[in-house]
Amino acid sequence: MPTNNPNLRSGTSTQNEGAGTEEHALVEIYQKFFDDAVFLTRDRVIINCNDITLDLYGNTKDQLINQSTTLLMAPEFHDPSSWASTVDKTRILQTVCIRAIGTAFPVDIVVNAALYDQQGNSEEHCIRITVVRNIADYGQGY
Repeated sequence: MPTNNPNLRSGTSTQNEGAGTEEHALVEIYQKFFDDAVFLTRDRVIINCNDITLDLYGNTKDQLINQSTTLLMAPEFHDPSSWASTVDKTRILQTVCIRAIGTAFPVDIVVNAALYDQQGNSEEHCIRITVVRNIADYGQGY
């Protein structure tokens, strides 16, 4: 993903101070290229999302930020083991999500991990970029 931001190299950030700006930039980049819901997570907690996510799930940004991704998934379809390891690879899942009003809908979910370093911390951290496509209207041939 080409970028003019020197802190983002192949999805890697080195500045903790700019992390919020970089997260926002990643969401904006994905929002321009997709008509799908896009959100960023750290440790399966939502840290940012695009407007399509808000429309799809019927939540406000304040209701989603700092919440577990399990909030978005229908409980009977939530399988944490399917997301056990998404570092350095893309994961694709078909599942059922749930809107704020309680209605369920089928989705394709694509998760890709972006590793970054925090300034002053030698550990690598992982932000997951999640794209959710509502497939309810695609019919059986999709």
